Amino acid sequence: MTPATAGVTVACRVPDPYLHFPTDLKRTERLMDLKRPIRILVVGPAIEGPEVIEKRHSRLLAALQQRLPGVGFELLDGWHGWRVAEEDFDRLRSEVAEAKPDLILWEVGTPDALASSDPGEFGDVLVRAANWAKSRDIDFVFIDPPFLPHVPHEPLYGKMVLAISAASSQARVNLFRRYAAMQYLERMQGKIGAPHPHCMSELLAEAIVRSVTR
Repeated sequence: MTPATAGVTVACRVPDPYLHFPTDLKRTERLMDLKRPIRILVVGPAIEGPEVIEKRHSRLLAALQQRLPGVGFELLDGWHGWRVAEEDFDRLRSEVAEAKPDLILWEVGTPDALASSDPGEFGDVLVRAANWAKSRDIDFVFIDPPFLPHVPHEPLYGKMVLAISAASSQARVNLFRRYAAMQYLERMQGKIGAPHPHCMSELLAEAIVRSVTR
């Protein structure tokens, strides 16, 4: 497992498996040669507040454009509340009907961890959501919770991270392993320096681009 090099700054480098999507983003890849922008809907909990989320999305858009300068991208305004996955899935269906995205990036797991949701029921919701998106020819990526080693509730995330991974495998949709990537960067601080605050946006963009250009 050698660190990724192309397109990733030194302080953000993680092993290649963290940037590998096993399933192609077929719709996104098909649209790369068209005139219109690829529409990306990012939804999930508002952990850091709206201003930080807006900056993070701007960084994601910039990182995608840097890697694919000839391709247009449009980040759609999604919701960023604190709903559990079942409620988020209900909102997702109505949001997709209005926004008509090509690619959905769903940050999931934190509200369910804090609400002590049943991991099995939580995973079932994710599988249903993934299958629903696939039936509509929409590319879909789960993003699991952040690794936050210095907060008291961090141990609650473990079961949800595992449930997201299992649901991703069962539904055969992609998972951006944010938790594992942040955990790796935390361990590597002494060797490669402190992780840059842009790292997760940069790594997510890298994973998306690798999937559509391999």
